[in-house]
Amino acid sequence: MAINFPDSPTTGQTYSSNGRTWVYQESVWKIMLDGQQQMVVSDTAPSSPVSGDLWFNSTTGAAYVYYDSYWIEFGVQTSPTMALNVDGGRPGTIYGGISSLNGGGVN
Repeated sequence: MAINFPDSPTTGQTYSSNGRTWVYQESVWKIMLDGQQQMVVSDTAPSSPVSGDLWFNSTTGAAYVYYDSYWIEFGVQTSPTMALNVDGGRPGTIYGGISSLNGGGVN
């Protein structure tokens, strides 16, 4: 269900829909979590974050927490990935739980 935020909001204005509440700050709507913590929902990171701020990237679906001057991604990985370096291996070598690999004619 689409959320229809008010036109021309003012800083500190709140809006509630479907049991959730947002507050307008720094030119974006931030979702209120547990009545205190806020998460910015935007396709770009907030411009003046402070440690502990939360941001949900509406383009990628990734969630971040701001810590030690960096946005750190957190949450559940939705599609598992595995990196495997196939270098021909040596007999008895184990790569990520896979016993030795035969590189065959791979150059």
